[in-house]
Amino acid sequence: MDGVEGLKGVIIIAATNRPDIIDKALTRPGRFDHLIYVPPPDFDSRKQVFSISMKKMPLDKDISVENLAIWSEGYSGAEICLVCREAGLNALSRNIDS
Repeated sequence: MDGVEGLKGVIIIAATNRPDIIDKALTRPGRFDHLIYVPPPDFDSRKQVFSISMKKMPLDKDISVENLAIWSEGYSGAEICLVCREAGLNALSRNIDS
């Protein structure tokens, strides 16, 4: 990346949820061939992430995946998984039999 010698066959993959704080020297022309923006998941994708994350969890009949997907607009898939995991741990801490 310093421009002194060429490297062949090197692939760099990185991800961030804070592109605004990346040093501009890293993203100037010639450093990377492609920068790909992956937006937050849409409504249907959020529903799928919730469904997958809660697949093995016993749920109260009042839980609506659709409502969760609505309320989580702007959340990343990782954040949705964390919400599910934390909710499960919270439920267990209140009632170990839940």
